[in-house]
Amino acid sequence: MVVLGGIGLDLGPRGIETRVFASDSDLSDFADAMVPARFLFCGMDSQAILLRVIENPANREAIRDMLSRGGVIWFDDRYGYGNRSIEAFMTSLGAAMPGQGVPSRTQQAVDVSPRAGSAHPLNQGQPAEGALGYQCWAKWPKRLEALFVETRRPERAAVLLAEPVQQRGAVIYSRTLDGWQPERHDTVRPFIDNVLRRAFGPAPAPGITHPVSDPYRRRAPEANTAHLAGADRMHWEVSDAPHRRIFLVSESVGLARDEAYVEVEWRLPNITDGDIVRAVTAGGVELHAQRVAKDRFAFTIPLRPYDDQLVGLYVGGRAAPDVRSVGDLALAETPLGWEMRNDYFAALLAPDRPHLWRLRPFSGTSANILQSWGRPSRWMGNGTDFSVADKRRGKPTGGRADLVVDGPVRKTLRYETKFAEHDLTCDVTIVRGGRALFFRTTSGTPHELQVETGWSPGGSMADDALWYEAVDGLKQLPMSIDPASDYTLDQHAKETWYAIADNAAREVAGGFRERDAEGRFVVRLYAHHVHGQLAIEDLSLGPDGVTGGWVAARGGPDAVRRAYLEWRHPPVVTVGPVHRREQAPAPSPPVLGRDFLRMHGTFRRFAPKNVGAGFDGWGAAAVAGVRELGGNVVSVGDHLDPSLWPALFEEAARLGVAVCLKGHHRRLERQSSLRNVPTDLVFASHLEMDLPRYRLLVVPSGRVISDASVRRITDWVRGGGSVIVEGEALLTPGLAKLCGVEVEDGAVRRSVVIKGSGDLLGGVTVSTSVAAVPMRARTARVIGADGGTPLATVREAGKGRAVALALLEVGHDLLRPLVAGLGGSLPARVEGEASGDIRLSVHTDGRQSAIGVFNEHVNATRDVTVTLGAVAPIGERLATNVSTGAHEIVSDRIDVRLRPRDWNFILLDPVASPGPAKVSDPVRADAYAPVNGMTFLRGAAQRENADRSRRSDGISDGIVVSVFRSARNHRKPCDYGAEAMLRRLDRQERAAASWVDDVRTETLEGVDVLVIPNMADDPTNLGDDWQQDVRAFVERGGGVLLVHHSAGHPSLGAAPFPEIGTLGTFVPVRGMRIVAHHPVVSAASVGKAFATRRNNPAFIALIERTRLIEGAVFDSGFPDYMPIAPGAAGTVIARSVETSGAGGDPTLVAGAVGRGRVVLAGLSLGARCVTRDGKVVTSEGLSDEEAAILVNAVFWLGE
Repeated sequence: MVVLGGIGLDLGPRGIETRVFASDSDLSDFADAMVPARFLFCGMDSQAILLRVIENPANREAIRDMLSRGGVIWFDDRYGYGNRSIEAFMTSLGAAMPGQGVPSRTQQAVDVSPRAGSAHPLNQGQPAEGALGYQCWAKWPKRLEALFVETRRPERAAVLLAEPVQQRGAVIYSRTLDGWQPERHDTVRPFIDNVLRRAFGPAPAPGITHPVSDPYRRRAPEANTAHLAGADRMHWEVSDAPHRRIFLVSESVGLARDEAYVEVEWRLPNITDGDIVRAVTAGGVELHAQRVAKDRFAFTIPLRPYDDQLVGLYVGGRAAPDVRSVGDLALAETPLGWEMRNDYFAALLAPDRPHLWRLRPFSGTSANILQSWGRPSRWMGNGTDFSVADKRRGKPTGGRADLVVDGPVRKTLRYETKFAEHDLTCDVTIVRGGRALFFRTTSGTPHELQVETGWSPGGSMADDALWYEAVDGLKQLPMSIDPASDYTLDQHAKETWYAIADNAAREVAGGFRERDAEGRFVVRLYAHHVHGQLAIEDLSLGPDGVTGGWVAARGGPDAVRRAYLEWRHPPVVTVGPVHRREQAPAPSPPVLGRDFLRMHGTFRRFAPKNVGAGFDGWGAAAVAGVRELGGNVVSVGDHLDPSLWPALFEEAARLGVAVCLKGHHRRLERQSSLRNVPTDLVFASHLEMDLPRYRLLVVPSGRVISDASVRRITDWVRGGGSVIVEGEALLTPGLAKLCGVEVEDGAVRRSVVIKGSGDLLGGVTVSTSVAAVPMRARTARVIGADGGTPLATVREAGKGRAVALALLEVGHDLLRPLVAGLGGSLPARVEGEASGDIRLSVHTDGRQSAIGVFNEHVNATRDVTVTLGAVAPIGERLATNVSTGAHEIVSDRIDVRLRPRDWNFILLDPVASPGPAKVSDPVRADAYAPVNGMTFLRGAAQRENADRSRRSDGISDGIVVSVFRSARNHRKPCDYGAEAMLRRLDRQERAAASWVDDVRTETLEGVDVLVIPNMADDPTNLGDDWQQDVRAFVERGGGVLLVHHSAGHPSLGAAPFPEIGTLGTFVPVRGMRIVAHHPVVSAASVGKAFATRRNNPAFIALIERTRLIEGAVFDSGFPDYMPIAPGAAGTVIARSVETSGAGGDPTLVAGAVGRGRVVLAGLSLGARCVTRDGKVVTSEGLSDEEAAILVNAVFWLGE
């Protein structure tokens, strides 16, 4: 704001900077001062100053420019009107000035008020009385609009407005007395607030800002409806239910939900109250479900972030559901009223008392909590009360509550009461797993309602704070007993929730709701030394009512915000098909190339040591668990008693899940012999349905093959198939007969030298130590032996062949030639010396194919030639290179260059397919990463996501970031925090992040910033001279962030940047404090990267989330830090907090080296360490403050 003369009001608390020009001021820089200005204030004695200002053409142009940008000129009541030069200038702007005003008859100030009938936004909220005016205008130019008039003589104007001026600006001529002086400001405060808001935007929200960053903001709330494509093949779970409908439930905003409440509509004829309602997932897990209305049903389901779950809703039948008990939900009527509770809170509804609802935070299921509620003293500690009143007519008279919905998922009470002129109905709902008590308030007559929320905290009120959410983040306000603690949230709140937290007791209460019928969220909060805190909500009730909820919880304001977010962003439900029982599909085996099934999921809780409770229950749970994880294979130990296997196979067959031995599954997944061969895992029921489509069947070592399976395998081999039977599977008489051998029980491990012969193993020699069953050839031909001991045989059986391998563990040197000889030609193969480093995966739908190629070598670049076989399309193909977008016509070979740990896709289409269409919509790694045989692409998919995000935004100057990862395969990770940092940078706009496996010069070519996480152990792929490589990278102009150990711990060698800092020994302190204003914490570099978008308030809020102010304190996720002794070129940015004599050391230091920059972090960014059940558990994760440091550091390093 530029001020001529003077202004009495301090605008600093509003965030408005003022530049004052007095009568003796130098006006040479007036035009420069107007460049950022949005307001020109002409106060007392400013006429002479303004006359000097407009003498300069540059100053006149600066005033025009400000108005064209939406600025405001205010002429105050003490301004002296009547100068012709100034009047002429204002007329040239399009805002002709009024003349001198007319004094009142008494020569005194008069009452003024907003003009009756004026709906101008500047008058909104201004009281009708209290303001004074002096020498109002009896006449004025026609273009001016009267906003204020004399109360007794409304033909006289006190405030005149010209709008628009210079297309977007406004000019105000005022006679309101002393409105800009502190002593009389309150009389016209709403009007002046509106004028300032028009010029500068909304006033800054009060309170200490805590930036927030939500993962749910990354995606639009939409479901992946591809999951419904196979919904018709879901197993029919409820045998006596005549109807089923499939629903796809999608968690689309990134929130993990323990029990998400889902309500769906399904109109069914002839349904009765006696009909059972059951909800079952695709994996066979029974959910809590109920009917809540005639055509509405509800269930709860646990959802992971961005999860998609198919749920079958069954209606009809009389079978009682067998639901695993999850959570607690109870409701009972007592002399005090209705008592309600779940796992998160307990509530009391007393409709005949002034306080209607009482909530207490609750954890556990102890019965004495409900029994002790009868004592009023239970409510004297932390708790929250709710009551309602008509804004004009006071408290309600009487009331009653009735139970209208009762079930295992949801319970609803309907509260009805009467006011003087209308009735009020409020439905109060508690749901299983719900974090809030939900309400819906309706009335037959529109009216104003007042809701009071009282929070009685325990302990000192100095520990209490009000929290709400503004545009720039969470706001924290102290709740003291002085008048300044009265806050109104309507104009500041971005999200419609608030919380009052007791920081000492770590308990919180609050509420949320939708905006009322007039679009308002009016909440007034104040503190009282007796009653505690009180929130008064003013609601305008329309015909649709208002919905929302209340929360009382353990913890801080995040508990209220979490409940609000779950309410604001419910799961997305996509309605699928309706099935009848007679149309139930039979289980069918998964088919490679048709179903694109995922590889098996890990379900560690069902380890073999847990089998003692009964294998049947274990097997069913293991199968269901793997299915829930999206897998299709259960991998079990080789040593289990064979008599237990049928139960597991039966359960697996019912759900369409395959079962295999751990050893064989591990070989299928890891060994190069089957790496580039399309491979499926089948189980017993598949043998009846799907064997004809396979060329080769491998029966792993084990004693679990049934007689029916043996007969089916024998018939299939005689019809032209080939089988390899390994180890103890030959103890099955039917399989030994098929292979033409005799075997004895009792495998013996010994060292052997196997020499092969014949067309299958000719020229093969293998030396190994292996266990083998004693085997003799009867009608089979020996093709591999150790001296005179046969270990491999082959027998012609009808049109097919059967190979017997006495070995319990078959290495790839034997299996590879057998697969090649028996399986026929491969769809694609890689040949040459580098073939051992290349993973190849082929997927086809019969018309087109995707060839995935991956170089496993950590150092060497490979030139790969892929030879194509009988893979669709046949003949000439259009090959599209996904990485480069190039396409060419090929027939039988594709050449690809792959850098270390690099991948690529080649999409093969018929030649008639248009090339450009494929280039603009390429095959994506993330779409194929979960597909059978292509799980190795998960890391590549993360990198592709970052690259694609960068390309989709049209950004050419983004920062390329490489995060180093260790190649060591420890049970405990030795690169703590790497995953968390890559995930955070992966979703950062203008940053493309990917893994890197070494730090050599050629590897870091094109990289802007290198991040090396906390290396708790020496990684083998970092290299002995890594310090020299990293230093050379920085001196060339790169940026590097070194975390914890990597910043210079002796276990990794000498400190790479001693001029920036060197490390000391561990200090067990978590607390950190920001001690300097530096771009690594201030978000200055982030702001520069988005300079063209800094005028966007929403985007500014995103930048603010990464800003940490000097003095801010936070806890590191790791229990210790490495103190840094800063060097001559190092700037200390953060220090540890002194605790019990320890701490106070520098933990974040930055500086320049050569042409580049370095950040040393003694705290372990990205690593979280907690103690659970006496054990230390380390996981990946960044706190908000750590994420801010990471993002700020990357943008500063990449400048």
